[in-house]
Parts: sequence; structure tokens; C-alpha cells
Amino acid sequence: GIYITAGGQTAVIFTDLAQGFILLLAGLVLLVLGLDYLALDGTLLSGLKTLWANLSLSERLPFADFNRPQDFNFIGVFWQDGIAGSITFLFISQGLIMRFMAAKSVNEGRKAILFNTAFILPLSMIVVGCAGWLANAMVDTGRIAPPEDTRDVFVIVAETVCRPGVFGFVLAALSAALMSTIDTLTNATAALFIYDIYQPYVRRGASDRHYMNAARITSAATALIGMGVGLWFATQGADMYKLHGMFQAFVTPPIVAAVFMGAFWKRFTNAGAIAALAGGMTCIGLSKIFPDLVAPLAHGVEPDKHGQYNYMTACFGLVCAGVIGAVVSLFTKPKSEAQLAGLWIGSVDIGLRRFKGGDPNYDVGRKVTGRLRVTNDGVTGPTIFLTYADYVRHGSDPPQSREPHEDAAHVPDPEYSIVRLSSREMERLKAKPGDLVYVEDRRWWLGGLRSLHARAGEPHDEPGMIWVSPEALEYGSLLADRPVRVEKLL
Repeated sequence: GIYITAGGQTAVIFTDLAQGFILLLAGLVLLVLGLDYLALDGTLLSGLKTLWANLSLSERLPFADFNRPQDFNFIGVFWQDGIAGSITFLFISQGLIMRFMAAKSVNEGRKAILFNTAFILPLSMIVVGCAGWLANAMVDTGRIAPPEDTRDVFVIVAETVCRPGVFGFVLAALSAALMSTIDTLTNATAALFIYDIYQPYVRRGASDRHYMNAARITSAATALIGMGVGLWFATQGADMYKLHGMFQAFVTPPIVAAVFMGAFWKRFTNAGAIAALAGGMTCIGLSKIFPDLVAPLAHGVEPDKHGQYNYMTACFGLVCAGVIGAVVSLFTKPKSEAQLAGLWIGSVDIGLRRFKGGDPNYDVGRKVTGRLRVTNDGVTGPTIFLTYADYVRHGSDPPQSREPHEDAAHVPDPEYSIVRLSSREMERLKAKPGDLVYVEDRRWWLGGLRSLHARAGEPHDEPGMIWVSPEALEYGSLLADRPVRVEKLL
């Protein structure tokens, strides 16, 4: 907690990376030890056969009994967590957005999404589900007694198949997964509070050091509040997953519908978004009074003893919010093409041009390496440019020599440093003056801690040397005596 409070987003990312590896490793260790425990002849293949033989037909087949049992079924979890929850996580979660913003380029962000979808998520499914699979086989083969509370399955299996030291490691990994989520949300909450509330409304124009200290205090306060709320829920005997499900069913669907339609449909209007939020929540509220409203979309799921369709409320809310938002948008005036430029999926190229401040360079080049030369010859350090809105927000008057800009996207903030490479390196990079480049220490294990986003300046005639200013060197935490790698981004 102290580490991520002091280190901010960088500390959160590196902590999550380490904790993620620990969690995946612990899950795989538990699976291997469990298969060894079930093995009849001492081989993992034998253990796998025993595991498979003790799974029922419905457990072996995908989507079998997808709407049963009533209180925990596939289709309900699909709509609640798979659709509403996943879209919330990918499009709205400030913690995830900050992670992608920390990527060195758009392409790296795309790689992260692909790697997460194709590799990490399937592996995580195995890690999370293996304890239940092993417990099922152990009960059927008489290795353990049926647990009185299924929530204790993970601990029972881990204690049965692991030696004392390994058992502690597995439990520590489970705690690490919880910590990973907590530190992400704590850091994101601090960022939102400082940028959206504290800086514009409480303390304008303060120094970066002041805002950093305020963010650290906010992080600590958020953690303490979270601990207090968690202890209160524990004393109330509340089921955390049910509370999570209630939030996903009541609050998330209208927000998801509004955000998703705004990102993918340019005809979606402000009035449509407000109607989707208000109308969706109203419909969800009415469904609790008149649960039969959900029945046509319940996919055959039976209501609970109170007549409620708890899981399927998310599906109902998504449909209602989406329909209301679409209808209202069709009858209200949309924004112009210029106003929407860069704000929806069909105008990504415009967004990239605004981000770069010029036409993107999509030519594929190679990375180059070289050494740094610290100079002031045609290079610059990062410069902060303020828009007219920035001056107003900070309560000061803009300089008369500079015209106000209505569109902040045309004024980079901060402006990139300018670095110069030789003509040979520029050719290998397929780069032109003004292109965005990424300069990083060649030691890959630093993970970008010593790196700099910059613009390529006019080429020079000194092959193998990358010219940077003293300010850029300090800004990127680069070392003048260490070789660097340069990559063209855009």
C-alpha cells in the first residue's frame, strides 16, 4: 500500500505485473499438484484421466444446462459479467484506461488486448476453475469429504494437495490477486478526484508537487474507506458476489449502453445518452416491482422464490436502455461531423492526426540503436502549452500574444521534445521530420522506466548518434552514457 501510494501509476503497473505472474504460477502449481494427487500410476496424464472421468456430462460440454440452476447459471452470468461487466471493464474502468494510456504506442495497446484475449483470459479461466474441478474429482473418488460450504473449496483443495510451504505460497497468491484489484482502484480513484474535482474546483494553479501529495493523501483515504466498508459488509454477513451482481444489474447496463452506442454510432446524441441512462434505470427499477417484465428476456431462467430474475436484470436493462437511447437519438439533432471528429470509432484517423499534429506515417521501418549526444543544436525539451480553456480553468488571463484555441486537440499538452537522428537512422526507421518516435534505454527489463516520447527533428550527419537536449534527457530519465533504442511510432 505504501509503495503504490508513493509510486503512483508506475508502481501500480509493476505491482500488478508481479502479482499477476504470482497468481498464474500459483494456480498452475495447484493444478499440477492436484493432478499428481489424483494420479493412479504417478503420472499427470493418469491424474488428468481421473479428473475427466469424474466430471458429469453437463460439466464436460460447453453451454450445457446454460439456464440452470436458477441462482447461478451460465446465461445469467454471461449477460451480467460477460457483457455488462466486460464492457464496463474495457470501456469505462479508469484503472484499465490508465494502463493503456501508459503503453508506449497504439500498437502496443493493441498487442496487449490481443495477448490478454488469446492467452491470459483462457489461462486465467484454468487457474480460477481448477480448484473446483479438482474438488469434484476428489469428492467422487473419496479423497475428501464434501465441503459444507462451497466457498471453502479452494482452501480445502490447496491444503490437501500442497505441502506447508507451497500452501502458504498459494494463499499468498490469492491475496495478491485481491491486492492487484485494490491498488488499481485506489490509484484510479485518486487520479479522478485530483483531475476532475480537486484541481479545477478546490485548488487551482498549484504546483505538481502539491497535486502529487494530494493524490497520495487521497489514495490513503480511499484505502481506509474501502477497508471500513469491507469490514461493515463482513459484519452484516453479506454475500459480496450478490452485491456485485446487484450493482452490475442495476447501475451498469444503462451506462454501458450509453457509452457503447456513443463510441460506435455517430448518430447517437446527448439527449439519447441522457434518456438511455434515465430510462434504463427507471425500467430496471420497475422490473423489481413488476418482475414479469423481465420474463420475455429471461432465456428460460426460472425466477427465485421472491419472483425476481436477478441475473437476467442486466440483459433487460441493456435492451431497455439501448432501445430508449436509439429512439431518442433518431428524433433529436445529432452533432456535426466536425464536432464528432476523433470521438467515435469511425473517426479514428482524425483522432490520430490530432494526436500527432499532422498526418500519421504508417510506413513500417526497423528499430535502430545508438548512443546519446546531449546538445542544444536543433533539439528541444518538453514544453507545456496551455489552451485558452486551461487559462480560464486556472483562473488567470491568457497572454495577449497568443490567440485562444477552442479545440484543445490541436495544441499538444505537453509538447513533445525534439530529437535528431542521422539520415541513415531516419531511413531505417522510415521516419520523416515531425514523426513521433520513442527513445528508450536498451535494457529491456527496465520496462520503459527510462524512455522518452519525442518528435524527430531534421536529420544530421553523425551515424549512430541520437541528439537530445539536457531537458529531454532529464524528462525521460535517460542516462547519457547508456545506449538507447529508437522506434518510430506514428
